[in-house]
Amino acid sequence: MAAYRTGKHAEALGVLRECQKARNPYSASTALVFEAMALHHLGQPGKARAALERADEMYRDLLASLADSPEGPLGRDWVDVLIFQIAREEAGRVMKLPVPDPR
Repeated sequence: MAAYRTGKHAEALGVLRECQKARNPYSASTALVFEAMALHHLGQPGKARAALERADEMYRDLLASLADSPEGPLGRDWVDVLIFQIAREEAGRVMKLPVPDPR
């Protein structure tokens, strides 16, 4: 995320793709959101939208799996959920796309 934030979008892609291998699926989906924004800045809107769609799908699947969790609808990784939501809202603004309702 630091490479993305400093405008090093091509450099960020390699790191973000490694992050997508994380065991924590929220971290992986957030990395996809940042990948989408980096691709957008690099002039690759089709790839950017595809990455964002994968992130949204992964996020919806995670929320559905936690719906009946004894730990609540956000699960024990609630901080990661919030980070995803903040990044996804930013992606909507950056890419000028609506932010979907995750439900």
